[in-house]
Amino acid sequence: MTYFASEKKSLELVSNESLINRKFLQHYLSFQYIPEPYTLSKKIRKLEPGNYFMKKLGTPLAINAYWKPSFHPIISDQNSLKKEIREVMEESVSIHMRSDVPVGSFLSGGIDSTIIVALAKNFIQTFKRSQ
Repeated sequence: MTYFASEKKSLELVSNESLINRKFLQHYLSFQYIPEPYTLSKKIRKLEPGNYFMKKLGTPLAINAYWKPSFHPIISDQNSLKKEIREVMEESVSIHMRSDVPVGSFLSGGIDSTIIVALAKNFIQTFKRSQ
């Protein structure tokens, strides 16, 4: 039988057992991610992105891909790639800094949030605390 729901708790109402898949619990605890189509529950699966399924009476469930990403590497020199990444990052931060109210940022201490705030300082007014 196949059931559909937007939340796991709705699916668990159908079955009295909630069996944790320990293999994928380890994935989640290590990587904070569970690869598709798996979930933390043994009997629940996700439909992978870019796929659909068809189920007809008397036939098995058929899962088909309607889209697959394709990557086409572009050979370019390192300096032009650095410049392009910086320009895209600056444009994105600039757009996200537009606001009618004061904007702040929480730093996690990681390099990613530090880079974003370093770029954001170019688009916001900053103040230095006087001593």
